[in-house]
Amino acid sequence: STPTQQSGMIMLQAGQRYYIEAVLREFGSKDHLSVAWTMPEGTTQIIPGANLIPYTTITETSTLAMKQSAFEVSSNTFTASPNPFTEKVNIGFSVENEGDVSLELFNMQGQLVKTLHAGKAEAGRAYQYEFDGNKYANGVYICRITAAGKTTVKRLVLNR
Repeated sequence: STPTQQSGMIMLQAGQRYYIEAVLREFGSKDHLSVAWTMPEGTTQIIPGANLIPYTTITETSTLAMKQSAFEVSSNTFTASPNPFTEKVNIGFSVENEGDVSLELFNMQGQLVKTLHAGKAEAGRAYQYEFDGNKYANGVYICRITAAGKTTVKRLVLNR
């Protein structure tokens, strides 16, 4: 079956598989995310940002604002270099206030490759981790840092 159109909106059919692509482009401190899906007949349709809502529960939503004001990870304190890398990449972060932090590396299939940090992080302390890509395939990896519900990602390219 194919998607149906109601009131100008395309409705996906339950039980069907669709290809959805999300592209994140980093532009210094201003990142851009675009999402599109390919319809069964092969045409691609951009999904407007206004239609993208992060998945959170009501409890997460109500506590998220309080946590974000008390604990921030700014993009300029989350670094990865060199990028692209041929063997090893150094990944670092620091936070303004103490709190729980997870720093994880994923492959493009969404599988967790390695957890670099999981637990408390002290305010103002610089954390540095080295990821050795020698036993991994060439390609794009996603490095994700999460602190008090706020997530920042960096795309890392392993190219030998």
